[in-house]
Amino acid sequence: CSVCGETSGSALGHSWTNADCTTPKTCANCGETTGSALGHSWEEDTDVCSVCGEPMKQLRILFFGNSYSQYAAYTMYDLVKKLDYDRLVIANYVKGSTTQSVYWDWISGNEGISTRSYQELIKNPDGSLEEKKAEHLSAETGLTAYDWDYIVLQSYAPESANSISQNQKLNHVVEYVKSKATNPNMQLVYPINWSSNRDISMYSLGNDYREVWKRVLDSY
Repeated sequence: CSVCGETSGSALGHSWTNADCTTPKTCANCGETTGSALGHSWEEDTDVCSVCGEPMKQLRILFFGNSYSQYAAYTMYDLVKKLDYDRLVIANYVKGSTTQSVYWDWISGNEGISTRSYQELIKNPDGSLEEKKAEHLSAETGLTAYDWDYIVLQSYAPESANSISQNQKLNHVVEYVKSKATNPNMQLVYPINWSSNRDISMYSLGNDYREVWKRVLDSY
């Protein structure tokens, strides 16, 4: 009774539905839960749960550039590691102080790069962190290691002051990366780096940083 609190009869008792991949054992009458969700059972080859058929939620980002990309990869990992992804892969393919123009010379066989490093930061579905490293890895191997969702082409400051449309070698790198990407929905990113006064004066821009940014944006 809502007035005096008197009761009549017996409680119905819970009517439990079994736990599944994402939901613990739950009462159909009152919504009370007990225990924990079972968790997904991921198929290694397909990244699909063998129990419920749900695909794994993943975020895969590759930084392709110089030492700045290495630092950016760590920063990016810290920014996104707590987002709702089952697996997170942040990788960098770097050569210190290297421009995308030099990358094209190497890709096309005109010039070698003595030291190239590849590193992966991986958050697995169980929450564990892996860190993998390799040296002297080919560009194609890095670009096809995963179905990258984003590939970030980063260059050092002087080249960033010049747009893709004005830099034919950089344009070649863009086309090469697109041709090797295994994810048809991959998004290509070209960040606008800082540029010193000396850097932008190389392109007769004075000290007008807005013109630097406009050139890069217009190149798309």
